[in-house]
Amino acid sequence: MRCSGFVVVGIACLLAAPAPADDVGPERLSEAEVKALFEGNTEEGVYWRGERDTGKSWKTFYAADGTFRKVSGKGEKTGGVWFVDPIGRHCFRGEKKQTTKCDLIVRDGDHYLRVRDEERRGRIRIEQGNPGNL
Repeated sequence: MRCSGFVVVGIACLLAAPAPADDVGPERLSEAEVKALFEGNTEEGVYWRGERDTGKSWKTFYAADGTFRKVSGKGEKTGGVWFVDPIGRHCFRGEKKQTTKCDLIVRDGDHYLRVRDEERRGRIRIEQGNPGNL
């Protein structure tokens, strides 16, 4: 694993990276914080692979009943179920693929990062409610 400036390759680098003087730095959210962040709100994000933004985006609304509705940047719609596990990872399972995936959620300034298997998977922002009527 290597760290390069503020670019994050793994969660250890992310949490160990020095923060700019005017920022509190990256902070992993707790189980309660993750649930409060997502429940009843919409996530807007861009996928990352390693150190790069892929340009692929999505929007997902996470209902309080544990379901989600997602639309990709290409307009493809999907859904499924979501939950937060006891160690604070945001987990989801789509309708089509019955595989559960879980991400750590890390606050980094005015946005959040999704981290899975020691790799940044996405940069996200949270909008209150369901403004896109997903």
